Amino acid sequence: TRRAIQRGAEALGCPAHGDPQLSILAYATPGLDTPAVASGLTRRGWFVGQTREPPGIQLMLNLTHEPVVAEYLDDLEEALAEARAGAAEGGPEAVYA
Repeated sequence: TRRAIQRGAEALGCPAHGDPQLSILAYATPGLDTPAVASGLTRRGWFVGQTREPPGIQLMLNLTHEPVVAEYLDDLEEALAEARAGAAEGGPEAVYA
């Protein structure tokens, strides 16, 4: 599950922070407002954690996420497009330092 989301996020231009080995993944949103991307995901029903240094989105995954990997990546693609277009604004942060 983590590998599938990591590969999908990287294909969308969101590289992983570090080299995750277990079920926690944090990825960057280069050139975009991370809170705006997170807000776009939140509006689509996802609980989104953010990291501050370096800025990114953090996921704590388990097997219940496996059936929704494609849906998550579709929603991420839409949230990224909104942020690129300036159509999304950052919302409340759930931040993990």
